Amino acid sequence: MEQYQERVVEERKALEKKSKALGEFIDSDNFDALGDTEQGHLACQLVYMLKYLNILEARIAAFPISEAEIVADPGTDTTAE
Repeated sequence: MEQYQERVVEERKALEKKSKALGEFIDSDNFDALGDTEQGHLACQLVYMLKYLNILEARIAAFPISEAEIVADPGTDTTAE
């Protein structure tokens, strides 16, 4: 995998973590204690974070993967063969 592709994958992981945390905050009582304007800003922020996440996922899906990377994938179980 190219270095820039690794950075995109890391960025996606970080954004996923942040968007999950924001979503959980929005579902909390602490969010309800905020004013309407701030609630709106945070809700809008989450929408755009999720759109950005979708774009990163589409970019990652389009990365060419070499055969060596497929073989080296730790998620691939070759013991059943």
